[in-house]
Amino acid sequence: MSSVTDLTYRQAIIDRLDKQTQKGLKKYDAVLSHYTDMPIEKRLEHLAEELTDALVYIEHLKEWVKDNE
Repeated sequence: MSSVTDLTYRQAIIDRLDKQTQKGLKKYDAVLSHYTDMPIEKRLEHLAEELTDALVYIEHLKEWVKDNE
Protein backbone atom coordinates (compact mmCIF):
# COMPACT_ATOMS: atom_id res chain seq x y z
CA MET A 1 0.00 0.00 0.00
CA SER A 2 1.28 3.48 -0.89
CA SER A 3 1.55 6.28 1.61
CA VAL A 4 1.94 10.03 1.51
CA THR A 5 5.67 9.72 2.05
CA ASP A 6 5.94 7.67 -1.17
CA LEU A 7 5.10 10.69 -3.33
CA THR A 8 8.21 11.47 -5.38
CA TYR A 9 7.48 15.21 -5.42
CA ARG A 10 6.60 15.48 -1.72
CA GLN A 11 10.03 16.68 -0.59
CA ALA A 12 10.14 19.32 -3.33
CA ILE A 13 6.83 20.71 -2.04
CA ILE A 14 8.06 20.70 1.55
CA ASP A 15 11.31 22.42 0.50
CA ARG A 16 9.36 25.05 -1.45
CA LEU A 17 7.06 25.68 1.52
CA ASP A 18 10.07 26.11 3.82
CA LYS A 19 11.73 28.48 1.34
CA GLN A 20 8.57 30.59 0.95
CA THR A 21 8.09 30.70 4.72
CA GLN A 22 11.66 31.95 5.18
CA LYS A 23 11.11 34.52 2.43
CA GLY A 24 7.94 35.74 4.17
CA LEU A 25 9.70 35.95 7.53
CA LYS A 26 12.49 37.98 5.98
CA LYS A 27 10.11 40.31 4.13
CA TYR A 28 7.31 40.70 6.72
CA ASP A 29 8.98 39.54 9.95
CA ALA A 30 5.97 37.27 10.56
CA VAL A 31 4.33 34.14 9.26
CA LEU A 32 0.94 34.36 7.63
CA SER A 33 -0.92 32.98 10.64
CA HIS A 34 0.39 35.94 12.70
CA TYR A 35 -0.94 38.49 10.22
CA THR A 36 -4.34 38.75 11.90
CA ASP A 37 -4.05 42.52 12.29
CA MET A 38 -4.16 42.95 8.50
CA PRO A 39 -7.72 43.57 7.30
CA ILE A 40 -9.30 40.59 5.55
CA GLU A 41 -9.84 42.71 2.41
CA LYS A 42 -6.10 43.34 2.15
CA ARG A 43 -5.28 39.65 2.69
CA LEU A 44 -7.81 38.72 -0.01
CA GLU A 45 -6.24 41.26 -2.35
CA HIS A 46 -2.80 39.74 -1.75
CA LEU A 47 -4.25 36.32 -2.58
CA ALA A 48 -5.87 37.68 -5.75
CA GLU A 49 -2.54 39.16 -6.84
CA GLU A 50 -0.75 35.85 -6.26
CA LEU A 51 -3.40 33.93 -8.20
CA THR A 52 -3.20 36.44 -11.05
CA ASP A 53 0.56 35.90 -11.20
CA ALA A 54 -0.07 32.15 -11.33
CA LEU A 55 -2.46 32.62 -14.26
CA VAL A 56 0.18 34.62 -16.13
CA TYR A 57 2.65 31.75 -15.70
CA ILE A 58 0.05 29.21 -16.83
CA GLU A 59 -0.87 31.13 -19.96
CA HIS A 60 2.80 31.74 -20.79
CA LEU A 61 3.60 28.03 -20.46
CA LYS A 62 0.53 27.02 -22.50
CA GLU A 63 1.76 29.25 -25.32
CA TRP A 64 5.28 27.88 -24.98
CA VAL A 65 4.03 24.28 -25.17
CA LYS A 66 1.88 25.10 -28.21
CA ASP A 67 4.81 26.80 -29.95
CA ASN A 68 7.21 23.93 -29.15
CA GLU A 69 5.12 20.89 -30.04
